[in-house]
Amino acid sequence: MSTYGLGTMGGLEWGGLLADFALVPHADAMLVKLPQRIDPIAVASASDNLPDAWRTVGPQLAADPAAEVLVIGGDAGPNSIGLYAAGLAIALGAAGVTYLDHQSDRLSVAAALGAEVIDGPPPRKVGSFPITVDASGSAVGLRCALNSASFDGTCTSPSVYLEDPPLPMFSMYSRCCTLHTGRAHVRPAIPLILDLVERGFDPSIVTSVVVPKDDAVEALSHPQMKMVIDCRP
Repeated sequence: MSTYGLGTMGGLEWGGLLADFALVPHADAMLVKLPQRIDPIAVASASDNLPDAWRTVGPQLAADPAAEVLVIGGDAGPNSIGLYAAGLAIALGAAGVTYLDHQSDRLSVAAALGAEVIDGPPPRKVGSFPITVDASGSAVGLRCALNSASFDGTCTSPSVYLEDPPLPMFSMYSRCCTLHTGRAHVRPAIPLILDLVERGFDPSIVTSVVVPKDDAVEALSHPQMKMVIDCRP
């Protein structure tokens, strides 16, 4: 319950990190030193989007290293998280990674990360995958991810739904499908992600624009797939 930038939803008023100075509670345990070999710009999301993506595929692939993964993207969803999930699944050695979306820029990034891409809106079902990820932010995307989970499969949704979407509960029950959602436990995942980056995973492929801090206000008024603000002097 300690999340920056979410106000009381984050447990306490921790504030955000677009500031000249940041007070980090429990810093002895929470701060992670970045290896010198890693560019800070490449892992600017190491405290948020990357761990959120890792939890959608990392624990599952640890239990089933040869599993295939399906990621459903979309305009309403956490776009960068879905792309990071696809890239992390490939870096973790998944047998195959399929990324479905209708937006050409995101499809190009997913392909660059090594995923097989499907262009179009989410159908009722794509196939049968032990691991599925709903990064669509839409009811149809979530339903597709759930319907595409195989017997004893797991669907993880990092999407935030302000209104409860309908769920195919009987189908999920029949297949023993597990749906996991909620905020990520970020801190334990950070060293694992940094290790993958040191071994070759390149999250900067997802970054669509890097802007200096002085241009941040203007840049934030024009939403990007993945913006990184360089606050270094």
